[in-house]
Amino acid sequence: MTSCRLVLQFPDIFKEKRIHIPADHPEYKKLKRYAVAYGAEMEPDEEEADIRIAVGEASADDKTVSSDWLYECVKRGEMV
Repeated sequence: MTSCRLVLQFPDIFKEKRIHIPADHPEYKKLKRYAVAYGAEMEPDEEEADIRIAVGEASADDKTVSSDWLYECVKRGEMV
């Protein structure tokens, strides 16, 4: 008996990007799953991250984005 295993390939939208998601973010597990599936490396240190996911609204700096931003990137298949 042979087993069949489905392997999904996702585009590397976040390739070479280190993303920090606060552990207390209400959608932490889902956001982490998406980020890693689409090529990101998780960064535990907020200051070392290329992209930071905010709890609530994104801030004015160019590194901090909302969780909606990550979902929109996945939807479009590219960083927006």
